[in-house]
Amino acid sequence: MFVPGQRLEGVNSMADVASLMQRATKNRSTFATNMNDHSSRSHLVLTLLAVATQRTKGGWVARGILQRLQ
Repeated sequence: MFVPGQRLEGVNSMADVASLMQRATKNRSTFATNMNDHSSRSHLVLTLLAVATQRTKGGWVARGILQRLQ
């Protein structure tokens, strides 16, 4: 999926993810409509690429992707 203006940011904890989500939510564009006093005019897309590495001899790497649309 291509999203204009998307950015890649590194995080090291769930607190980092929560902080980015708060910042993104504040940057969303909203406007009142006849149907809703606080209607969204934009969407928030979060794609989280998680990488886990075992740091011992013969270690492994696991990768996963989680995507959330709001």
